[in-house]
Amino acid sequence: MPFVSEQVPEAMCIAKGIDWLMQSTRIALDVGAAKSVAVKCYHGSPIKIARNDNCDSGTGIYLEIVSNVLGIVIEEMADLLLKSKENVELQSMCAVFTESEATSLIQMKKRPEDIAKGALRGLAKKTYPLLLEVGLERDVALLGDVARNRGLLIALEELCGRSLLVPPEPQIVDALGASLIAQGRMTS
Repeated sequence: MPFVSEQVPEAMCIAKGIDWLMQSTRIALDVGAAKSVAVKCYHGSPIKIARNDNCDSGTGIYLEIVSNVLGIVIEEMADLLLKSKENVELQSMCAVFTESEATSLIQMKKRPEDIAKGALRGLAKKTYPLLLEVGLERDVALLGDVARNRGLLIALEELCGRSLLVPPEPQIVDALGASLIAQGRMTS
């Protein structure tokens, strides 16, 4: 393959992959372990891109830090969110300081479910501006490994005021897009 060493921008792969899976999608929000990106797309092409890749507070690492402090796995956070009775906000804008803040909340006798809810809502609040930056439209898809966390989905849907779409395997959409782009180059 003559293009084996070529690189394709991530946003192009996301747009191509989500278009193949869910053609009605106009906005894809990919929340990964170390970065978040929103892509406005049309017919498999990116139109506008917004990134949060310089701070872990808008990423899966943020949730991992809080879940470690709580002594749970990330997947349990969604169940805790649904049991929460108090709104506890994590104020830290930096994931590094989130660990000490979550620890302080535990020492203040805040319940784990309220801390988990605060973390999930905090992540939603940190990624929501990316959606606004690209222009929030109908049919928003949540992608990335963190998209499998039902708690983040609930928190983002509250902020967006609408249901979000989640593909069956949200963590492979960009890889799917890359393979579709490669396939297109092979046939042209």
